Amino acid sequence: NSQIAQIETSTTIRERVIMARNIQNKRFKNVVGMYTNGQMGNKQVKQFCTLSPEVKQFLNQAAKKFDLSARAYFKVIKVARTIADLAGQVDILPSHVAEAVQYRENVWRLIVIVRQFFISGTCDVVPVISKKIIYQPLLSGIFVL
Repeated sequence: NSQIAQIETSTTIRERVIMARNIQNKRFKNVVGMYTNGQMGNKQVKQFCTLSPEVKQFLNQAAKKFDLSARAYFKVIKVARTIADLAGQVDILPSHVAEAVQYRENVWRLIVIVRQFFISGTCDVVPVISKKIIYQPLLSGIFVL
């Protein structure tokens, strides 16, 4: 059972980003100097990112499986909140958390690849293809999003 990804135009993506930014502007209208989810501290994450019991359980399982630090745990929530905003969702869903964790894990893989390249001058890593992220080869085996 294969799934074909829906291709979005740059115009559609731009509209979703503008919508998400508007949602964030409304969310933080009473918070001085805060405009985006990425600027939230832990206190604001707890205030603005209410998680259902199902989402908390999923996040805790992911945190345990991937050995997330407290800092990484809160970053995943902020990214999940942004993913939900881009989807026009009021609530953060388990799928948003899963996507946020996936981005985090793929970034760590990318860091390992780049370090290997700079240490050894080569990179014997096959391009990684996952549900949401596809790495493309660029310059001697360094992969970029």
